Amino acid sequence: MAEYKKVYYASFNQVYNFVSKRFPSLSSSTSVESTYRQDLENTSVGMIVLERFSYMGSNRVSLSVLMYGNESICYLCMTSSGGSQALFFKINRIGENNFLGKAIKVLESEFKPNPPSSF
Repeated sequence: MAEYKKVYYASFNQVYNFVSKRFPSLSSSTSVESTYRQDLENTSVGMIVLERFSYMGSNRVSLSVLMYGNESICYLCMTSSGGSQALFFKINRIGENNFLGKAIKVLESEFKPNPPSSF
């Protein structure tokens, strides 16, 4: 499992729409497995789960993207999982790390986390 948590001073709608449109094209085998969005009074929450084939590990890995925010701020947490090849402990996390790394690169090409530290 690899994880990324950041705060973005951008609207929830901007971040959610960007992730919805750009993340499915992270690789040729990426597919959207599930989406959820709920708009509450002045806040929104959304989750997008993607999956792709990892050629290095010859298995499928998933990326869960959880977002919470409003018109001026978006809290985002991404977790990749499923790339392990062992029964009792994790080995070969390359696919998980690559999937998350590509997502971070695409996301930070459009939005800069501020402050740079995680929440």
